Amino acid sequence: MSKIIQLFKLNIDYSSRIFGLDLLRFFAIFFVMYLHAGRFFPRGYKTEYLLFSYDGVGIFFVLSGFLIGRILINQLMKYQLNKNFLLDFWIRRWFRTLPNYLLILLLLTLVTIINGSFLFDNVIKYFFFLQNFNSDIGEFFFESWSLAIEEWFYLILPISILLMFVVTNNTKISLLLAMLAILIFCNYFRISVFNLNDFSGNYAHSVLGRLDSIVYGVLGAYVSIFYNKIWTIYKKHFLIVGLFLLIISRFMVDTVVYSVLIETTHTSVTILFLLPYFSQLYGCKNVFVRNFVIFVSIISYSIYLLNIQVSDFLSSGINWDWVVDYLQQLFNINSGLWTLLLFMNYVLFFVLTILISTLLYKYYEVPMTNLRDLPFFKNRFKKTLK
Repeated sequence: MSKIIQLFKLNIDYSSRIFGLDLLRFFAIFFVMYLHAGRFFPRGYKTEYLLFSYDGVGIFFVLSGFLIGRILINQLMKYQLNKNFLLDFWIRRWFRTLPNYLLILLLLTLVTIINGSFLFDNVIKYFFFLQNFNSDIGEFFFESWSLAIEEWFYLILPISILLMFVVTNNTKISLLLAMLAILIFCNYFRISVFNLNDFSGNYAHSVLGRLDSIVYGVLGAYVSIFYNKIWTIYKKHFLIVGLFLLIISRFMVDTVVYSVLIETTHTSVTILFLLPYFSQLYGCKNVFVRNFVIFVSIISYSIYLLNIQVSDFLSSGINWDWVVDYLQQLFNINSGLWTLLLFMNYVLFFVLTILISTLLYKYYEVPMTNLRDLPFFKNRFKKTLK
């Protein structure tokens, strides 16, 4: 048993974590899993089930923008903004995000080759993050839609800041102008979609229709650094506003106008107002809750990439008709088995996803991310940013 525990054990410095940010990330990945676990919930109660759902990816976007924004802004305040700065920023981000993404993409591509459904024109787009640039994504590797948005964000925001800096020669103003430009463009894209009455796909899953969600997090980073007194003193006031926006989102009518033009902005602004409080929430009295929240938060990226694959396996990778027939003969049970199996699958989905994601994180994600700290990259970083 001790060997099994060691297999899944992570070396976590809990004291160095900001619990509030881990809590937001925990809720983000929980809502993602909760939504995907709905396929194992009795269909007659789906409406009630979805009442407790929320846009987990929307939380991820704003949180990611806040964390990356703080890193980017702090570096911009210390180093010269040039092509070497951008290259080093991208290298560190790519070592964090690309290994897991490419591993899952290659495995899924291999599966399509084996089952005869491989189409080169469809798959090749995923290697350049073009699968949902200006449209909804297809069924293949569906969860990658948000990763494409993240990767384009890493490219577009720094380049936009650089272009603005050429004009203004002021880093602070360049940051504001770059964020404003992206916010305006994404809203213009959504309005264009609305005016064209083209609702054939979910444009909230597209790069051009959702890039601004991450920028709201960067805006939070901007305020937390340049206007820290406001960020700190009024954190509880911002929390109240954020909770109010969260509550009224439960009562918004699901119309085309709201879903296309307002919903993603509503979610982003809600999380933005929650950030001041949660970014300054450093502890949790219950040690078990703290450790579990932080543990899930740390492996959340692996969970995000794997949870649909686990769901698909439990749903279609097992011959449940055979299982039901076997159990009926073994225990002489004629009713209730399907409900029991749905419940078992629901629980198994969460358990298996967390266990497999822990292994992926510990034995692949961490070693690959650590490559960016090799002397070759660290020395280059110091050299080019002087």
